[in-house]
Amino acid sequence: MLIPCSLTAQNIKEITGVVYEEDQVTTVVGANIKIKGTTVGTVTNTNGIFKLNAKPTDVLIISYIGYRSQEVPIKNNTQLKIVLKADEELLEEVVVTAWGKEKKKTVVGSVATLRPSELRGPSSNLTSMLSGRVAGLISYQTSGEPGRDNAQFFIRGVGSFGTGRVNPLILINGIESTTTELARIQPDDIEGFSILKDATATSMYGSRGANGVILVSTKGGFVGKTKFNIRYESSLSTNAKDYNLADNISYMKLANDASLTRGGERIYDFDKIENTKRGVNPLLYPNNNWRDIMIKKYTLNHRINMNVSGGADIAKYYLSASYRYDDGMLKTHKSNDFNSNVSNSSMEVRSNIDLNLTNSTKASVRINALFDYLHGPSVGTGGDVFKSLLKANPVMFPAVYPQSYRSWVKHPLFGNAPMSENSQSESDLFYNPYASALSGYSEDNRANFTAQFELNQDFSFIIPGLKGRLMAYTKRSAQSALSRSIVPFYYMGVKDNENKNEMKDVILLNETTGRDYLNYSEKGKEVWNENWIEGSLMYDHTFNELHNVGGTLLYYVREKKLSNAGNLERSLPQRNISLSGRVTYGYDNRYMAEFNFGYNASERFDEKHRWGFFPSIGAAWNIKNEAFLKNVSFLDKLKVRYSFGIVGNDELTNWFNNGEERFFYFLKSATKPLNVLIAFTRPLITEFADNLNLKHPLLPTISPYPTM
Repeated sequence: MLIPCSLTAQNIKEITGVVYEEDQVTTVVGANIKIKGTTVGTVTNTNGIFKLNAKPTDVLIISYIGYRSQEVPIKNNTQLKIVLKADEELLEEVVVTAWGKEKKKTVVGSVATLRPSELRGPSSNLTSMLSGRVAGLISYQTSGEPGRDNAQFFIRGVGSFGTGRVNPLILINGIESTTTELARIQPDDIEGFSILKDATATSMYGSRGANGVILVSTKGGFVGKTKFNIRYESSLSTNAKDYNLADNISYMKLANDASLTRGGERIYDFDKIENTKRGVNPLLYPNNNWRDIMIKKYTLNHRINMNVSGGADIAKYYLSASYRYDDGMLKTHKSNDFNSNVSNSSMEVRSNIDLNLTNSTKASVRINALFDYLHGPSVGTGGDVFKSLLKANPVMFPAVYPQSYRSWVKHPLFGNAPMSENSQSESDLFYNPYASALSGYSEDNRANFTAQFELNQDFSFIIPGLKGRLMAYTKRSAQSALSRSIVPFYYMGVKDNENKNEMKDVILLNETTGRDYLNYSEKGKEVWNENWIEGSLMYDHTFNELHNVGGTLLYYVREKKLSNAGNLERSLPQRNISLSGRVTYGYDNRYMAEFNFGYNASERFDEKHRWGFFPSIGAAWNIKNEAFLKNVSFLDKLKVRYSFGIVGNDELTNWFNNGEERFFYFLKSATKPLNVLIAFTRPLITEFADNLNLKHPLLPTISPYPTM
């Protein structure tokens, strides 16, 4: 009996190995190493190295989350180099849904996902990258102006009436967010991006899910050595479209024709037209192209993102900071000591800390700060300036006279002319779009600060598959705006008496009303505070490897109020209460059924009618998992699903009675009793869809859906 043991002991030797990622440079920390068929194993250290005693006949199983497991025979090797490959199917298998995660192949509702790489592009605005990425998502931009270029998007059209919320509900890490906050988030910080489209997917949001839901989750840390990433991007912007206008000679001739056909006189005489056409002294015979004078051909934008991540078994961290600067297309004047061009800059700082308090208790602390600065002309937006130059007279005066005519003044010598020969009023002048655009600047500062705490408890030691979650956050948003402007000094050229084609001087047209110092005007300030607390229980368990049963029960309370309201109605807090739930059943990954509901209350409605119930049901059949289709090689996925549900919108409008009243039932000026709004708008959605994925580039998806 002693001899075999001695021989076995002699066959055991120490095996040393290193586990790498696909680049064969980065080591994998925390990878599991196990001898096949035994309980003997170890994990890689902070350098990706492991040591293990094994026999030449043993086989090692190497596994790590997000990578394909490998089996490596030891044979006569004592040193091993192992390269793990990412498991793309595993990475795509789980999708984020309403307050949870589900396997993509068993999801009943209509949920679309996007990879962070699909959201990268030349635009610094993430919302503009959504167009064309997801079926049923309609996205468009009404402006390309920095800071005002957020895309408007609808999921399967507008799901409710009213002038309030028409965009989808946006949740970033479970925090209700604005379109601007979504626009500013960096793709490098995103871990998951899901779009919930039908009633089965959104009914847990009840009175807030009528227009769809966008869920974004940000990255967390990992166990391993610290990683530092930095990305810098620069892009060039130009006008997407230009307008074809008549040339200035045609403009004058057409103006004369229009006046003469109505019994008037010629507006422009023959000498004016001919001298302008020949290019004689442009100070006396201007031939302005306002677009060339005021609009740049192109501009440069800059973006930089940095993040640091890592951690150990107890704590993991992900820290990031980003800065972006988008410049506008308006030209400025060297004589002005201020910038009137459009620009938008923003800085975002994010901190995600995950803590393993015990083997079954995990906590997360997330802090996010966003600072957004919008700069532009004092007369309005860049779009307003562009529209004004299209309507300005291009031949009455030059945009600006040479400074040499008044070398002792510091302000630009903007051109202008009286609207009539006998006019004596300083206000009776033409409109100079160049002077208007350069007459001042405006500033809009916005800051958002969010602190979030999340606690997850695994109760599997009581009931297998049972988990609990608590989450709370507080959010503070502040906005302030101001403008500073001058009153431009306008000048008119004076012809030389001896040579009518020469200009001898300029005269000031608005000596008393002109002002070359900047005034100051506040546009208002707002400070919003929002608090949210929620608790949930989740259950997910598979019986006999065939029957999967899941459920979620969630309750949350939300309060949002304006700190500097100014009147009673605006000072009252906005409150929401919700009880939501989900029950799921799946058999053998082939047949799935799901019931969801949201039972919500909103203070926007009358006290007797504040609660609404929003249920949905759905069923799906994974036909590809049937035995008669498993060996069909050209068919990758085939699922048929049906859903029926009711969802609502509690933000039909924000204000009533010309912006004076917020509540429909709290009017002071009604002359007769007002019918109280008693119900949420509740679109009824019926959907039948079959998702057909063929291994062929021409037939990726077929997904029709009728809506009632």
